[in-house]
Amino acid sequence: GTCDQDQFYVTVTYGSQGNSFNTLVGQRELTSDLADAYHYHDNGTHFTLQVPYAAEDTAFEVFDTASIRARLNLLLWDAKNHWMLNDFYLTCYFPLTTTRCHSNGTISALAVKVESVPNLNPNWLTLRDQSCKPVSSNKRFADFTFAADSCGTTRTFFGNYMLYENEIGLYHGGEKRVAHASPVEPDYRQTISCYYLVNDTKTLSFDAKPRKYEPKAEIGSGHMIVQMRLASDSSYNHFYEAEDYPVHQYLRQPLYFEVELMQSADSHLELILETCWANLEEDRTSLPSWDIIVNG
Repeated sequence: GTCDQDQFYVTVTYGSQGNSFNTLVGQRELTSDLADAYHYHDNGTHFTLQVPYAAEDTAFEVFDTASIRARLNLLLWDAKNHWMLNDFYLTCYFPLTTTRCHSNGTISALAVKVESVPNLNPNWLTLRDQSCKPVSSNKRFADFTFAADSCGTTRTFFGNYMLYENEIGLYHGGEKRVAHASPVEPDYRQTISCYYLVNDTKTLSFDAKPRKYEPKAEIGSGHMIVQMRLASDSSYNHFYEAEDYPVHQYLRQPLYFEVELMQSADSHLELILETCWANLEEDRTSLPSWDIIVNG
């Protein structure tokens, strides 16, 4: 057999007995449904299987931060005579990243159930802080995501680096940071390490191409409906009505005007008052006049 980045490829050549035997893949018999799942193909002289390394019928032997060693067991069984025809296995390393150190200070870690701890439930695993449990888990994996300054993570400085470390394990309820070790089964402990540069300088380059045409605002003219109201004070909560006019104010006493653009469907339109004055007559060019806003 052979392997690629994701799967086992197995070829079994028939002997004098032909294909009159049963096949066990891992602990399960190769049924028609399982054969379909593993792309079983029989050409008369041999059969082939394609089994993903993370399939239920494989065994995980050992792993590190970048790979996992998985094993596929096959057993050929003569059900009529009740004897074993052949028993063989295929072991391969597959790429698997179990720790990811993100630039925003978040750490992701993947715990893997190996065959040396057959009774382990990955959902029982926690970080040093036992309140930090997996964000997701199944029968074989547990996924953790946590901030570098949480869940009991330690920080160590050396040179221009910071080392953040935590540990995935089984813990007694009353003993903090003490991994559970059964006298029957070995304990489960997985160290998580992330290195960050304390100071770092990066150089970036870019090319800027001049635009052929500079953006310009479209100039137009038209009539707009504007309403001006006089408020009684700076809160602008109460305004003088038509029957209140004329309003008598002392000289140099401030006036509080509100100017509103009416009946505009353009939400991006802004009203800016540059010059505003008051006249005695409706003719805005009449005299005398009094400046209200100048170069606003």
